[in-house]
Amino acid sequence: MEEYMGDEQPMYDRPIGPDNTNIPKRYKWSKKRGEYYDTMEGINRWKEAGGKRRPRKDKIIGVKPKDPVDYGNLLNIVEQQGKMIKKMIRKE
Repeated sequence: MEEYMGDEQPMYDRPIGPDNTNIPKRYKWSKKRGEYYDTMEGINRWKEAGGKRRPRKDKIIGVKPKDPVDYGNLLNIVEQQGKMIKKMIRKE
């Protein structure tokens, strides 16, 4: 059970987690890179490049009174809207 690594403490006495506890909260560990990275890095670059916030566009398209719609098309539209609403509910 006890594994000693030279002069180090046994495994069960070692602290859990990284040795450096001065890591900011928004930093995450990357297994690929083997280092901590800032999760907001890409968003910050986008803002500095002049990215502007805008409201999201709805993917649900309503039926206009001028559109020629028969019963089959109407069923397809209702089914598609139902699927999109279910996806939106799952995300929240």
